Amino acid sequence: MHVDLLEFLSCVRPHEPSWLVASVDLIEERDIVSGRLGCPTCGTEYLIGDGVADFRIDAAHRMGSGPPGFHDATNANPQGNSDLALRAAALLDLTTPGGFVLLAGSWSVAGFELVALLDGVHALVLNPATHVASGYGVSVVLSSNGVPVREGTSRGAALDAMHSTPEWIARTAAAVRAHGRIVAPADAQIPPELSLLARDSRNWVAETTRATASIVQIARGRPANA
Repeated sequence: MHVDLLEFLSCVRPHEPSWLVASVDLIEERDIVSGRLGCPTCGTEYLIGDGVADFRIDAAHRMGSGPPGFHDATNANPQGNSDLALRAAALLDLTTPGGFVLLAGSWSVAGFELVALLDGVHALVLNPATHVASGYGVSVVLSSNGVPVREGTSRGAALDAMHSTPEWIARTAAAVRAHGRIVAPADAQIPPELSLLARDSRNWVAETTRATASIVQIARGRPANA
């Protein structure tokens, strides 16, 4: 979990939006490898282990396994990941530097390729469908109860079928800034707070219509020998 993303994370418990306090045990190249995130409003603590922040409410599953549908595998198709990264960059209109985007589920495998394509854009991977390591521009979060991101702070989001229920889309729309884009499967329901821009056989692209804060520049960690 990159330290510059901490200010954009939020408790997922049902109360007024709350910032989180970090307690760091191990940090490498501005990425927190292990530690805790605490909510000052409700007292909930979320663990960070192997760079992954676990926001799942069910303690029996926290830091013990991946999200539903997760299987421990490496990215076996680099060319496919690159194609997916190019598609994400185009559909989300990532033509300017800075900020971060959400990549949920199966979009997560494009995280490293996406940040390599772009200027200073960070990828926040939510519930990856396969094993994705945190570091060098990619941060991983697990959540079963919504998007642990402050309202109006993400540049955009790409959602797979598992994360395209009305509840997930509504929570994602709240996390995305004004006129930021959301990509979802073509058959997913489009909520009224989004304005449809385009649709093909695979996905629709819509943008948020409410007013919110402008994009924030985020620095990415670099390898030690950079």
